[in-house]
Amino acid sequence: MTLSSDQFASRGLDAMLIVYSLLDDHPASAACESFIREHTNWFTTTLTLLEAKAVLTKVYAVDANLTSQQLSQFSAGPIEIISEFRSCEGLEKTLEDSTGNSPESSKL
Repeated sequence: MTLSSDQFASRGLDAMLIVYSLLDDHPASAACESFIREHTNWFTTTLTLLEAKAVLTKVYAVDANLTSQQLSQFSAGPIEIISEFRSCEGLEKTLEDSTGNSPESSKL
């Protein structure tokens, strides 16, 4: 995350800040959600969103469909999403490698 006294500087969102802001009963939830809402010019990457989904589903046992819905709503906010993939084929390959399943059998 970029630390700056400039309120208008771009700020990168880390996966754990996203995770904690989406968890209901975590001690850091309120603070993380407030921090995100109180600042502007956020950006994150598609890989960070995939990391957040993995942590929420595998570590915190949040339902995968609920997690996808939460991250979709989160991504629709005033956040710039930077893609590391030149095409969907790169994303599909990453998903296949990380889950052991083909992208056709498991959708985000």
